Amino acid sequence: MTICCLSLLQAAHAYSGSSSGPVAAAMKACDPTGPLLVHVMKLYSAPDGATFHALARVYSGTLKKGHRVRVLGEAYTLDDEEDAADRDVLGLALPEVLGLAWFGFDLVT
Repeated sequence: MTICCLSLLQAAHAYSGSSSGPVAAAMKACDPTGPLLVHVMKLYSAPDGATFHALARVYSGTLKKGHRVRVLGEAYTLDDEEDAADRDVLGLALPEVLGLAWFGFDLVT
């Protein structure tokens, strides 16, 4: 099942790359076979202090438990990758927030 309600305006805010390339086309089409692009809106620290629960939206690709993802922080730039880390997806949930479907997943640190 694919759940996607991405508007062109949302795509422009979530992705700063070329608007005419294959990545942007996959985002606009919500292509489940395209490159994985996930926008994390909020990180919640888990009680164990070692993991986070991430409230996120999948724009293209398919996110699965066990995937290794690259998490880019707020200060990340192409010139300085200091605010980036590779993390494993420990689980997925599909909570309902304000009537919209959002993807939540756990990341191990």
